[in-house]
Amino acid sequence: MTSSDGITITLRLFAIYRERVGQECIEATLQSGSTVADALTYLGELHPNTLPLMPTTMVAVNQEYTERDYVLQPNDEIALIPPVSGGQGATLDSYDLTVG
Repeated sequence: MTSSDGITITLRLFAIYRERVGQECIEATLQSGSTVADALTYLGELHPNTLPLMPTTMVAVNQEYTERDYVLQPNDEIALIPPVSGGQGATLDSYDLTVG
């Protein structure tokens, strides 16, 4: 959807974003010429608890990774992909070596 005032985009939320927002998707209307960074600002204003996540988040538009200065088009889908962590940490084994 597009109008003289703006464009409609979809923010698709994964993992901790989904948990903090309580939704899988958010539809937003932004000004024409808005960038991915503007969409993130919109989300941060709507849900301030997402702001700490944003510096380390990867962003994809229409299933392709992109930079935050990418200019959005009508009906673009922005996926916010937070860093993944978990699993077992590395362990170090220590051995005594004998020469001879």
